Amino acid sequence: MNYQERLEISQKLQSYHYFFRAFWDIGNPIVGKFDDLPTAAITFDEQGNHLNLLINEDFWNFLNEDTKLFLICQILHILLEHGYRFSEYIGTPEFSNMNIAADVVINEMLINSFSFKKFDLNSELSEKGCWLDTVFKDDKKCLQNQSTEYYFNRLPKDKENKYFALDSHRVLTPEQQQQMKDLIDASGVLDKLDESFTNKLPANADTQNLKNTSAGKGTGSWLTVNALTKKKYKWETVIKKWESQFNKETINTLERWERVTPRYSQLISNEISLPTENWILDDFKDNHKIDVWFFLDTSGSCIGLKDRFFTAARSLNPSKFNIRLFCFDTSVVEIDIKQNKVYGGGGTSFSIIENKIQNIINSEKVKYPKAVFLITDGCGDTVKPEKPERWYWFLSDDYRHYIPAESKVFKLSDYE
Repeated sequence: MNYQERLEISQKLQSYHYFFRAFWDIGNPIVGKFDDLPTAAITFDEQGNHLNLLINEDFWNFLNEDTKLFLICQILHILLEHGYRFSEYIGTPEFSNMNIAADVVINEMLINSFSFKKFDLNSELSEKGCWLDTVFKDDKKCLQNQSTEYYFNRLPKDKENKYFALDSHRVLTPEQQQQMKDLIDASGVLDKLDESFTNKLPANADTQNLKNTSAGKGTGSWLTVNALTKKKYKWETVIKKWESQFNKETINTLERWERVTPRYSQLISNEISLPTENWILDDFKDNHKIDVWFFLDTSGSCIGLKDRFFTAARSLNPSKFNIRLFCFDTSVVEIDIKQNKVYGGGGTSFSIIENKIQNIINSEKVKYPKAVFLITDGCGDTVKPEKPERWYWFLSDDYRHYIPAESKVFKLSDYE
């Protein structure tokens, strides 16, 4: 996929709703040769840090532009948790029927609520896809805008799946479903589910709970088969929201750059980049990256957050941000973001963090980092940062005596 096509997709996808574009800010679409995947499917990378949209190259080239956009918007399957809700049917004859029913819901919703035109799609999809007038053409009493379960129950048990499908339905384990939720929650993407989106959804069992939740409330917007919601965000959400806000504020300062490209711009030939919220240069050099530094208190009280400390740091886009990690007790040690090793275990000092920052600034001739994220219990000594407003404190306890008033403070107990 060339640059011009990527740009056209991003512009047109936003016209259906900004949620579709924002969702792929955390995605990593890949077009390639997949012997076991004739169409497209969502997967995770090995670390579970990114959602990959795998697309068969021959299939992608076969689709016209409108159908490609229609394919991308099939992420509504994820929002309605179809992959998890149907897990009980895996390996049974009913699984094919559940796929048909789910596609009917999504396909009809995209046409009726998000301004897609059926006649603009590839004829294989518009004529042979999962639609009310194809799947239920002989069922005169079948109603529109109903739930997946409604359509599933109206299908005969031996219904042959002869319909054209855009994506491959892969059932998620409970662990994978939770992993997907955590990743999406932390990204802040669900904050795009405002009233302009939920008002487009039909009032059926698939979407009524999604409509009834408050817009912009992260995990509260997720629909599950029992309408269960979590009460707390992941604390990594703060970092992802900072990333989004920072990019919005600085995008106008980059007018001297002539070319733009979506996130994940360093692609090999068999990958594509789908629409994203923010733009950067193709040839964005290392010395133009934004400095973001993470510090983990390893005195004992916060060592249990080590793994999530690394996960949060890796959630930022390395093509935009120069991410550096440090652990500290009474000394500061820089650590490798690719490993999960930390050092220390003694007392705690905060002043040494600012000293380390200043030493690096002077020795490496770099600017003060745009953000300093710290995980600690708050017990240490007085620190006077040069730019305290750029310090974000995540506290395992609520001891704030040594924290500058200009800094931002978050209690980890307020988060999951």
